[in-house]
Amino acid sequence: EIVPDILLYVPNTFTPDNDEHNQNWFIYIDGIDFENFYLVLYNRWGEIVWESYDPKASWDGTYNGRIVPNGTYIWKIAYKERDNDGRKFHTGYINVLR
Repeated sequence: EIVPDILLYVPNTFTPDNDEHNQNWFIYIDGIDFENFYLVLYNRWGEIVWESYDPKASWDGTYNGRIVPNGTYIWKIAYKERDNDGRKFHTGYINVLR
């Protein structure tokens, strides 16, 4: 049996400025148990701006229906490996530019 590697691609910048490019921020992940996935975004004050249990979901750059200001936001991802009980955690940042 071939055990697939876990692939994770997380862009660090997006530009939700109503042009035709980079309107939503999303990740690409494969090789995990999709039932045990969690992604959360925080602003610089530690407030949760967006969260998802769906690895295919995307963030449109809003919080409570309002466009977030330019700046850096922190993301955290937690997931379970597909073939064992191993849990993995990753953190990083995303820049919102308009």
